[in-house]
Amino acid sequence: MPTNIIRTGFNSPTQITFKWTPPVDNGGSTSAIDYQVFSDLGLAAGYTQLSTTTSGSTSYTASVTTGLTYYFKVKALNDVGQSALSTASTGMLAGSVPS
Repeated sequence: MPTNIIRTGFNSPTQITFKWTPPVDNGGSTSAIDYQVFSDLGLAAGYTQLSTTTSGSTSYTASVTTGLTYYFKVKALNDVGQSALSTASTGMLAGSVPS
């Protein structure tokens, strides 16, 4: 499973860019890894899938609402199967500059 989700940039008050470390084991696949990105506002509503990223990409820019705190998880997929969801990122406040 992907690990270490961290914020990487400040695009605008309505975007959060983050990256993750790819899984160590690809299950023996020779195909590229795709990733599914999920977000949650920490309101006990559960995680919602945002997107399937392009093959091999280990970063994503999410459209967000300024002033809300977002938590992200990532899942890896390839022709062998899919990983479990990653551990949640730390909260990322939309509209703030990353530390």
